[in-house]
Amino acid sequence: MKITNLSLLLILLIAVVVSCTSSLETGDFDSESEIALVKGTAAEISEAYSDSLFTHPFTINDLSRQSKDLHIEVTYSGGEGGCPPHLFVVNWDEVIYEDQAGGPLVKLGVAHYLPTVDNCEALVEEKLEIDLAELLDDELKNNLNFIVTNLSDSTQTILSP
Repeated sequence: MKITNLSLLLILLIAVVVSCTSSLETGDFDSESEIALVKGTAAEISEAYSDSLFTHPFTINDLSRQSKDLHIEVTYSGGEGGCPPHLFVVNWDEVIYEDQAGGPLVKLGVAHYLPTVDNCEALVEEKLEIDLAELLDDELKNNLNFIVTNLSDSTQTILSP
């Protein structure tokens, strides 16, 4: 009985120490991917998240838009059952640029983080649904062009209306 109480106390102490050293709350991650929408530069995102989460590589396979939603199809290594939850962060620098034809262009960055190292090896394909009305506010228009940058490898994917 004393060993069980001592073990529980040790586990509780480790949990407190680990949670106090993290600058980002990871306890409210679901088992599926979470998406955080952030306004600011890619450098600001990296500074905010890299101290407490691990950067994880991923691939952007496709972009599509349906009304107020931007769909980003991604692939990453991961899995189910015991694998850590994933966090995708989408940032917008709050600037509407002009494309080569003079149309409105929005540049978004996507980063992928984990609360711990992920040793799961399954290849996961997922469609991230980004609420453009929430991210872009009053700047949301039907004729927007998008350049989405994968912040883990700097590749860019373009979507025109």
